[in-house]
Amino acid sequence: MRIIAKRSLTECWKKHPSSKASLAIWEERISIARCLNHEELKRIFPTADYIPNPQFKHLTVFNIKGNEYRLGVDIFFNTGHVFIKWFGSHTEYSRINFKNFMNGGFVLC
Repeated sequence: MRIIAKRSLTECWKKHPSSKASLAIWEERISIARCLNHEELKRIFPTADYIPNPQFKHLTVFNIKGNEYRLGVDIFFNTGHVFIKWFGSHTEYSRINFKNFMNGGFVLC
């Protein structure tokens, strides 16, 4: 899969330095993944959560660094594109209703 705007990950670990190693592992694993749907993605990332949201193609949240952080991405399985949408601590994540979040509402890091 192809991560769109990889520099977004760099910005995330600049703000949260303790996430760098875990985000790098996620980046490597998602880059070599060849998933056609969420079920195939779950074989590689068992804790990945699909969140239905009409604003996104396939909004998925990943646990990063043992669930200390969360990474929200929009996945286009048909093209293999992964768009970084949100990154933050688990505490920050728990304050957001991702099912109703609008596309312009995400603040990266």
